[in-house]
Amino acid sequence: MKEHMVLVWLLPILFMVHDFEEIIFLRAWFHRHRSVFSERIPRFAGRILPHMEQTSVPAFVLGVAEEFILISGVTVLSVVFDCDVVWFGVFFALSLHLVIHILQAAVLRSYVPSLATSIALLPYCVYTFCRMLPAALQPPMVISAVLSVVFMALNLYVLHILMARFDRWLEKWGA
Repeated sequence: MKEHMVLVWLLPILFMVHDFEEIIFLRAWFHRHRSVFSERIPRFAGRILPHMEQTSVPAFVLGVAEEFILISGVTVLSVVFDCDVVWFGVFFALSLHLVIHILQAAVLRSYVPSLATSIALLPYCVYTFCRMLPAALQPPMVISAVLSVVFMALNLYVLHILMARFDRWLEKWGA
């Protein structure tokens, strides 16, 4: 039981460690690797590069804060109500997010911001998933994982819209 609680509580902490790497390196990386990004995945780069280049660090941090609040809230509720179903979905979505960063690096054949922490956190993800077996394969957990991935994708989409609005607000107020 104690080990399980440690694994649950580690999720928001490790999420922040991972996102600190993104916060620190993302902007500089985009500026330095713009051409490689455009060359290797031109259709995606054409849509994402203009947005990411215009996103300020404060706006990006605001998005990270929203995700941290959601992950922390789910973690607290999981502990208080002794129910891991929703927490597992969030854990699964974050694990998938880490794998996506590793795949991005493979496609670009380059370091991408958050690659180091994505690789470093994989053992935690694999270990936690294995510790949650066979419960992780039960229908409620699988449904939670699928819904969490869908929610994560929608949340990221909305967050990027809100980050652009936040940047316009910052410009308006001279920040």
